[in-house]
Amino acid sequence: MHRERNSSASDPPIPDDLNTQAASHTRLRRGLLDVVRALWIIFALSNLVSLPFGIQVYYNQILVSGQSVPAVARALIQMHLTAAQEALSFTIIFGLSSLVFLVIGALNFWRLWGTSLELLGLLTSFIFVTIAFTGITGVFEGGTTSPNPFLQVAFTISGMSFFVLFPCLAAFLLTFPNGRFAPRLSWLLILLWFGQFAFFMVTSTGIFGSASNSLLIGVVIVTWGSTLSIQVYRYVRVYTYSERQQTKWLVFGLASGLLLTAGSTILGNLIPQLSRPDSPYQLLMNNLGGLVIFLPLAISIGVALLRYRLWNIDLIINRTLVYGTLTLILSVVYVSLIIGLQALLRGVINQDSSVAIVVSTLVIAALFQPLRQHLQKIIDRRFYRSKYNAAKIIEAFGATLRNEVELTQLSEHLVTVVEETMQPLHASLWLRPPEQTAKWYAASNINPEEKH
Repeated sequence: MHRERNSSASDPPIPDDLNTQAASHTRLRRGLLDVVRALWIIFALSNLVSLPFGIQVYYNQILVSGQSVPAVARALIQMHLTAAQEALSFTIIFGLSSLVFLVIGALNFWRLWGTSLELLGLLTSFIFVTIAFTGITGVFEGGTTSPNPFLQVAFTISGMSFFVLFPCLAAFLLTFPNGRFAPRLSWLLILLWFGQFAFFMVTSTGIFGSASNSLLIGVVIVTWGSTLSIQVYRYVRVYTYSERQQTKWLVFGLASGLLLTAGSTILGNLIPQLSRPDSPYQLLMNNLGGLVIFLPLAISIGVALLRYRLWNIDLIINRTLVYGTLTLILSVVYVSLIIGLQALLRGVINQDSSVAIVVSTLVIAALFQPLRQHLQKIIDRRFYRSKYNAAKIIEAFGATLRNEVELTQLSEHLVTVVEETMQPLHASLWLRPPEQTAKWYAASNINPEEKH
């Protein structure tokens, strides 16, 4: 049998055993993809069937809590809500949040189908679709039963989703964003995630007594720390520029969620009215606090895998650092000025509060622009040194360009600027010889003495 090959006569023939191994590897990959696709469909359909029952269970739990827990009831009175309105509101909020996860998971499933990243797409979409159908933090996952055998099978498979979710989450973190394990043996860390999940289950029985919390913290630190170390290694040694940009989106979403959660927790502890058990703030944070972490993370992962080229993550991080720091500093200055001015004006004029607010607002307005520019320079110098240096080099070259008249010196300056800002492997400058310039002017019927 004759096999055509697009190669030159000098190319060495490919051994038959290598062709066999490649074909075997292709068949194995296709078989693995078929199995993963089938499992994805089974779990997705089971969770979809269980979703209405889980929503009903969650609604009833919130309704009973609003009617029977005194602190919740008092908080609802302050919010002018009934228990039924609270249950409906929280159910709608979680339903809309789940819709965000569902859309991102479906887009990953559709956009990465049939591509080299299909396995990562199936893995990611399974995580998002499972979270969407069971509710963020599992609020729509209820212990439902039914005499219908079909529904009972669907409920059982849906309940197994959380067991499968942990290793899938581990595989996602270890292969994001290129879908490959690097180093190759890093897949063994998935076993740590199995162990972490098992330890959660065992700890809930109280078998370790008072040492349970300390052991649990140690297991979580080891599991997440080892996974994070792999990501750091991959970022430094393995990733391309595009993959680093995608990873920055993931880190940005996670950091945003954690900072928002930390800020809300600090705010609730600093203000006594917010820390009371019957405070509406505590009611909202106890029920919706998980959204603060997971929604920014979900959106950032979706952007990283699907549309990260449309937005410059470095610019977004830069602006977030500048305006986040600016907001924090101005808030502290504003509150300090109001408190200080009220103390100074008390007893001097009657409307000390209004005057203090007006003066503080004017001071903040005057400080805004100079402080923003100063923070921008500090952050560029500390975190974006190459950009800062490039701007300085170009600025210095602009000054040289206005004063330098010698063509040779100017050419050397130009090549130096290109090398220091763009950092190419090689840089050179070609200037048209004078005689060719004269011929070009003659051919174009242009008088070189004319000034335009």
